[in-house]
Amino acid sequence: MNDSKLLALIKVLDLDTLQVKNRDNFGVKMRVQAAAYLLQYLGEDGFDYSFSTYFRGPYSVDLGRGLSLLAPAEPGKLKNAEVARWFVDHELDWLSAATTIMMLHASYRENENGEYSAVRHYRERLTREEYTAVLMELKEKGILDR
Repeated sequence: MNDSKLLALIKVLDLDTLQVKNRDNFGVKMRVQAAAYLLQYLGEDGFDYSFSTYFRGPYSVDLGRGLSLLAPAEPGKLKNAEVARWFVDHELDWLSAATTIMMLHASYRENENGEYSAVRHYRERLTREEYTAVLMELKEKGILDR
């Protein structure tokens, strides 16, 4: 686990370690998890967590544990800081849909209908229009390759 990279992510998100450690701060923790997943997806050095499918998208127990043990220190640098900031500025439902799409995307590259069905397995309330909008935004930002 790379604490300097986590601290850099927290700084990019305009948070501090106390906000991240607060047990009642679910939205903050979800944003950090989503941003960490994005950075790992993009190949950012220092992000090599094991993510599992969870209620609101990919979740890493190791990342959660690391955040709870994080001590203030000098943050590192993130090459994808700008895209991480853009990503977490979205609503939590959008983040949930986006990370789920990213998680399933490789398995459904040529089958958008299959991908939508798979995403709906985890995000039952996601409409086709919402799915398409999130998918297009991820493509326009160069996060997804198709």
